[in-house]
Amino acid sequence: MRYCGRVLKTCSGYGGGSLAALLLAMLLASPGPRSPLAAQQSAQPEISTQEKEPGFTIRARANEVPVLVVVRDGQGKEVSGLTKDDFRLFDNGKPQSIREFSVQLAHPVPAAAIDQKSSPPPGAKPPEEAQVAAAAPVRFAALYFDDTYMSFEDVARTRDAAVHYLASSVTPADRAGLYTSSGLGNVEFTSDRDRLEDALAKLRPHPSGSNQTSECPNITQYEAYLIADREDPQALNVGEAKVINCMCGGSPPATNAPAGVTINPCNFDPATMVKSQAREVWERAQLAQEQTLRGLEALVRRLSVMPGQRSIVWISPGFLAMDQSYEVGVLVDRALRARVVINALDSRGVWTLDTGDASQKGPLGGSTAAVETQFALTAQGILNEVMATATYGTGGVFVHDTNDYDGGFRRAGALPEAAYLLGFSPAGLRDDGKYHSLRVELVSRRGLTLQARKGYFAPKEAPDSELQAKSDIEDAVFARDERNDLGLEIHTQFFMSSPTEADLAVLARVDLHGVQLRKEQQRNVGAVRFITVLFDQDGNYVQGQERAVDLRLADATLKKLLSGGGFAARWHFKVKPGTYSIREVVRDDSSGNIAALNGSVEIPEPN
Repeated sequence: MRYCGRVLKTCSGYGGGSLAALLLAMLLASPGPRSPLAAQQSAQPEISTQEKEPGFTIRARANEVPVLVVVRDGQGKEVSGLTKDDFRLFDNGKPQSIREFSVQLAHPVPAAAIDQKSSPPPGAKPPEEAQVAAAAPVRFAALYFDDTYMSFEDVARTRDAAVHYLASSVTPADRAGLYTSSGLGNVEFTSDRDRLEDALAKLRPHPSGSNQTSECPNITQYEAYLIADREDPQALNVGEAKVINCMCGGSPPATNAPAGVTINPCNFDPATMVKSQAREVWERAQLAQEQTLRGLEALVRRLSVMPGQRSIVWISPGFLAMDQSYEVGVLVDRALRARVVINALDSRGVWTLDTGDASQKGPLGGSTAAVETQFALTAQGILNEVMATATYGTGGVFVHDTNDYDGGFRRAGALPEAAYLLGFSPAGLRDDGKYHSLRVELVSRRGLTLQARKGYFAPKEAPDSELQAKSDIEDAVFARDERNDLGLEIHTQFFMSSPTEADLAVLARVDLHGVQLRKEQQRNVGAVRFITVLFDQDGNYVQGQERAVDLRLADATLKKLLSGGGFAARWHFKVKPGTYSIREVVRDDSSGNIAALNGSVEIPEPN
C-alpha cells in the first residue's frame, strides 16, 4: 500500500502493523469457552491501522482570536510564571472566556522522552544525543529589507549592522535568511554566514519609481493622499503654491498677492496639474504599500512551515498604509497563528525634518509653509504606524529614533523571554469585516505593563472549514512547542541499506492512560491519529506520514496494554546520510488531548 498525504505533500510506502497482528494472535490463542457474541467480536481486529489523507482537526475553531501578551516589570524585563487566571480579556468592552492558554518561552525546556537507537556501519560510533540535538535548528530569523522604500544611506547603514548581528547573535543552531520587498537578492534560510554576508554586500535600493514623489512640483505621498483621496483644500493650496514656485518662476499667491487679489504667473490652471500629479503619486505609493505587505505576508507563510522558533526583523523607513488597516490586521492575525514574532527597525535612525529641496526655485512662505511643515510632521507619525502595529501585536519590539543600528539589530533580533498566548472565541461574531477593540488586564498584580494587540478585524466572509482544518493541522505539525497529554515517547533506529541510503525507523509509543475510550458491545473503543514528519538540518520539510489507529480492545487486552506501557506505531523512511529533526504529533480523537514532541537523529556518512 502507498500513502499520499494531501497536506504533507508526500508519498511513501510503509510496513505492516506487526504490533496489531501480535495482539490479535494473542487474543485468538487465549484459552477458554467463547460465547457467540465473543466469537463474533474476536473476528474484528482489536487494533487496526490505516494510512490515509489528513482529515482531522487539531484546533479547528475558525472564529478563535489569538492574543499574544508580553508582561514586563518596572525594569522592562519579561515576567514569567503567570497562569490563565492572572488575565482578563475584553472584546469591545465585553469580558471574554479565555479558552486557550499557553506559555511561549524563548528557551523552552524539551521533554525528556526521546530515545535514539542507531545502527551505524561497522567501525563508526553512534553520535551522542546531545550533539544530535544541538545540530538541529531551533530558531529561524528572517531579515526583511524594505528595499522599495529605503534610500541608499538607509541600506548602507543597516546592512553593516546586519553583518554584525549575524556574527554576534546568530548561533550554529539558528538559521537566518535574507528577503527583500522587491524580491531581489533573496537568500533562503541557511547556516552559511558567508553566503548571507555576500548577499548583504550586494543589497541596493530598488524603488523602480513606485514610491517616488514628483520632482516638480514636489508633492509628497501624504500630500498626494490628502489631495487625491480626501480632497483636502489646505493640501491643494500647498500643491498649487509648489506648482507656481517651481514651474512658473513666481512666488505663491499667498505670499505676495494684495488682499482679495490672486496672482497666477502660470499660463495654465495649477489646481488641475496638482490633482493630476497627486493621483499619480498616490497610485504609485499604493502599489509600493501592497508590494511590501505582500512580501511580509509571504514571509510569515514561509516561516509557518519551519520547525522552530520564528522571528522577522523588518528593516524599513516606514510607509503610509492609509487604506491597509484590514490587511495589516490580517497580517498580525496570521503571524500570531503561525507563532511568528515580527520585530522592526526604523532604517532612518533619528529623523529630522528636511526644510529644503533643491528642486524648488524658492522657499514657500507664510501660512503655506507652516501647513507644509505640519503635513510633514503628521506624515512622520503615520509612517511608523504599520511597523508599530505589526510588532506590538505579535510580541515584538519596534526600534526607532536611534542611530545605534548595531544595538537596534540586537534588540530587534531577540525573542521575548516569556510571552502568553490567549485564545478566545467571541460569541456571535459576524463576517462583516468590522474592527473589534481588545483590552487585556492583569487581575491583581501591580507595577507591571502589558503588551498585546489592540484589536482585530472580523472576517469579511465565512472561512472555508476544510481549508481551516488543513491550516490547523499544519500549525501543530510545523510548530516547535512540546506538550504531552498522552504519555508519548519517541524512539528512532536506522541502518545503512546502501552506501548512500539508510532505512530510518521511528517508533511512537502512547500510554493508554491518557486516551479516552468508550464502551461498545463489550469492547473499549477509541481512535488515535499520528503524524510523523522529518526536516533536514536547515529546517526544510523532507518527508511525512499520517496514520489513523482504531482501537476496539477487549478488557483483557486493555489491561495488558495499560500495564505494559501502552501501544506503539512504527514508520519507515528512506533517507540519505545527514542530520534530521523529527516532529511527532498524536491526537486522541475522543478527548482532543494532544501530544507533540521533537526528536533528532544523525545518520553519518559511511567510512
